[in-house]
Amino acid sequence: MRFPFIFLHLLFVQSGTATVNLSSRASKYGHFENPDSSGIAKDYTQNAYWIIGETQRVRWVTTLDEYTVALWQERPGTNYAAAPGPDIYRKQKTDSELGGFDWVVQTYNFDINDSPIFYFWIVSPDLEQFDWPSSHYFNISKVVASSRSTSISTSTSTSSSSSPPSNLTPTPTQTPSSTAPAPTPPAPTIASNPPKSNNSLALGVGLGLGIPFVLLLGILAGMKLVKSRQSNSALPAPEAQSIGPYTEVTASEPPPNYGWIYKNTAPEWALPVELMGNTSPLELHGRSQELK
Repeated sequence: MRFPFIFLHLLFVQSGTATVNLSSRASKYGHFENPDSSGIAKDYTQNAYWIIGETQRVRWVTTLDEYTVALWQERPGTNYAAAPGPDIYRKQKTDSELGGFDWVVQTYNFDINDSPIFYFWIVSPDLEQFDWPSSHYFNISKVVASSRSTSISTSTSTSSSSSPPSNLTPTPTQTPSSTAPAPTPPAPTIASNPPKSNNSLALGVGLGLGIPFVLLLGILAGMKLVKSRQSNSALPAPEAQSIGPYTEVTASEPPPNYGWIYKNTAPEWALPVELMGNTSPLELHGRSQELK
């Protein structure tokens, strides 16, 4: 439900325009903080610059219980303003006072080509029009402004671009010098990864061939050593070959039953002396033949 006092806007409309007092001012009923309320009527040199699509925190202070915040478009060089745009904020008596809101910058039904200059108005049914607090002018642009030098005459409807806000840094221009400085030769570029030399390549090849060869020799030497140790372990230890305790062997007398062997087969040189007597060797030989 729209407020009844919204029709107060139409009381000032004459053929699509409204006759209003265009001075920005604070009121005893309130003032704006962003955009602020300070400024001189028809002075656009201190305008803030807002870009379409960005978010701005609109802030104000007021003692009113019921009001709306409306967007108006300025007409430079005239005493008229375009018909008010839509109410962008509304407060009823039962609502809490917020004192501001985040506004996405836009122009609604206004044509930015007619004028890029706008301002806010707090409209209340309890006040006369000239007591409504208003903000100072601000510019709405599609792109970032490049300068803030604005020259607007009070007798012409043509407005130039305003200077950029303090938070925008203009691009500095360079004045060409009569004598161009000599170009500085580029510094030599040092490769971060220089190519490897042939010596490094040869060293790599030598290591690649030598290491396997050394390993092979080591394996063969190890196998030979293991085999030699196994052969040595198969031989008995010198202590194992020692002869046991010595046993003296003594000749025993022949058994009695074997005496005939000694008697009959004993060689002549083994006969007892008693048997030999004085017998000559020939006799002994004969006896030996008889025994046979």
